[in-house]
Amino acid sequence: MKKTLLAICISASAIFSAKAQQGLTIILDTKKFINLDCSLGGGQSNASPLTKIYAHTGVCTTGPTYCQTQIIPFNSLVWEHVVGNWGDAPADDDIGAMTSEGNGVWRLRINNFIKYYGDSGIVNLGTSAGGTVTSTPMANGQTAYTMGLVFRSADATQSGRDNFCQDIFITNLQTDNPIVIQSGDPDLNEWPNSPVTFRKVLDGVELSAGNEEAFYYHKKVYPNPFNDNTRIEFFAKENSDVFNVNVYDVNGKQVINLFNARPSLGLNTIDWNGTDVAGNKLPQGIYYFTIASAKGTATDKLIITE
Repeated sequence: MKKTLLAICISASAIFSAKAQQGLTIILDTKKFINLDCSLGGGQSNASPLTKIYAHTGVCTTGPTYCQTQIIPFNSLVWEHVVGNWGDAPADDDIGAMTSEGNGVWRLRINNFIKYYGDSGIVNLGTSAGGTVTSTPMANGQTAYTMGLVFRSADATQSGRDNFCQDIFITNLQTDNPIVIQSGDPDLNEWPNSPVTFRKVLDGVELSAGNEEAFYYHKKVYPNPFNDNTRIEFFAKENSDVFNVNVYDVNGKQVINLFNARPSLGLNTIDWNGTDVAGNKLPQGIYYFTIASAKGTATDKLIITE
């Protein structure tokens, strides 16, 4: 594998450009609920016994300041684009259904905010219980700044909320550092030991947990789009960990591992000819690659042309 030192370095956070399609994977650990009145039947170190859990979520796009200041325990104006149903006739229709990972942990992956909250087939077009806001599909070009979350059982007889039995919110979605807060907290501080955590999703690729600033990634991939060969560059701040560089197709299937070793300190380069692990030329289209170590993951898009 060819590795050379180069002279350019950009932080991993630079990959979050305005053009990137962003989403979020929501992870719910029912064992961490504190208030047993709104813990989905679990909480205080006990896993919820439910076999199905729904995430009733909505995002606010009016503006970062507006979306932050509209956070209140009930009838918040944050719920501008809502997926999921509640109210008098909650449906067990799989819209917003989470995936069980066992031991009371559930996951919902939203690959693309605009596609998810802009899908008129699943967006709730109703008005909030207090008549304060009417949900509409999210439009192309809009940015999600704040997300509201409430979890429920399939029949809506049990819910999962904050320690005050109020709505949960994730703020600063447009930044590299969103935080989970309780609307019942008048100071809206970050919720410590929250049952809700998340992982950012960029262009459909989920970033791993960990400190992404512990290593650096330079977005320069050239040429891109490409036909015969391209070059990927990354900067290793330290080389105590093994780095893996993998390429995936749009369905998330790994097509080749390009690097699995401790890198050189500084900038490294990887040349790739657009073939899979068997040496077959890949068809034209969009692919993704990840650069991962124990400290974090960076990702970006590759385009193969004819």
